[in-house]
Amino acid sequence: MPSLLYVDSPRSYRRIQGEKKKYMAKGATISWLSDQLSNGAILLLLDCRPYAEYAQSHVQGAINLTIPSLMLRRLKKGANFAISSLITSEDGKAQFNRNLRLASGIVLYDSETNDVSSVCSNSALGVLLKKFSEDVNTPVWLLEGGFTKFENKYPSFCVAGELVDRPLLSLSGLTIQDTDINDRALKLEPITPQITDHQESTTKVPVQILPRLYLGSEKDSSDLELLKKYEISYILNVTHDKPNSFEHLPDFKYKKLPVEDNWRANLSDMFPEAFQFIDEGITQNRGVLIHCLAGVSRSVTVTIAYLISALNMTLNEAYDFVKQRKPSVNPNLNFMGQLLEFERQLRTPQTPSSTTSTLSSDCSLDGEVEDLS
Repeated sequence: MPSLLYVDSPRSYRRIQGEKKKYMAKGATISWLSDQLSNGAILLLLDCRPYAEYAQSHVQGAINLTIPSLMLRRLKKGANFAISSLITSEDGKAQFNRNLRLASGIVLYDSETNDVSSVCSNSALGVLLKKFSEDVNTPVWLLEGGFTKFENKYPSFCVAGELVDRPLLSLSGLTIQDTDINDRALKLEPITPQITDHQESTTKVPVQILPRLYLGSEKDSSDLELLKKYEISYILNVTHDKPNSFEHLPDFKYKKLPVEDNWRANLSDMFPEAFQFIDEGITQNRGVLIHCLAGVSRSVTVTIAYLISALNMTLNEAYDFVKQRKPSVNPNLNFMGQLLEFERQLRTPQTPSSTTSTLSSDCSLDGEVEDLS
């Protein structure tokens, strides 16, 4: 598998020796970065670690930038993309665009990559390095030793995440031990609850998660013109007290999951019937809307579970995938625990059942997600 060639300093570089040989890579030492920061150099610093690690501590001025695994698979196949689209924060996007114009260099880092030669060209870092090298004239470097080495030597240049970015309820400590997979602990990144399922979402349109699959609120589900606009006719109502607004119309089909948004509700038992309903709508080329009251807890839980089942995502990947499209997502801890257990059950060898979606990943992604803004 092709990899990036090691370069001993930012002053020299060698062309990548791989299948395409189109981009260059440089290695930057931690002492070099320290000198640059001390001298006030304008750099575009990109933290490519999971948000949980970024929020805990990062290089001062760095922007968090990660590629969800599903998007990474598509990028490997040559799909074009804007790097700024990987940044969910509007402030982060503004900072990215500003620094990109002014920066004397772009520095990427992960947790502990020791040198450029260890970066696979098909990894997230490899894809980003290639993208930057092809699209910009600014020098691009990878920090050798990653954030771990830099923080150990230069802690004064590292800062914790701002309070506004920190979660009110951190799930970083919520783990389950899986002895069947090298005793690896499954960890959830912290969530920043911006809204509860009992508050009105500020999203003005349903969010498209996949082609023909939408995530929205009760308000969206009761807007007939909106439903017609996005050709939505299958509606999954994940509430116990909200009506099926257009059940009397022949063009609409409903499924109701009568669940409350509290610490006692069991939503995972209803996943199989939810998946069957979603698959039915998608395979018939009908738009499917999953909604609860505000579209941030119950409906999000079902959506994440569907991605785990239909696209074989991990919980972290599915959560990040949805959050990138709807930053206000906030499943309660009870539902997050059910998602953890659901993922664990899927990874345990078993005979096929209705627990999993029957929709293939190829079928579910055969179209591009349109811009609803």
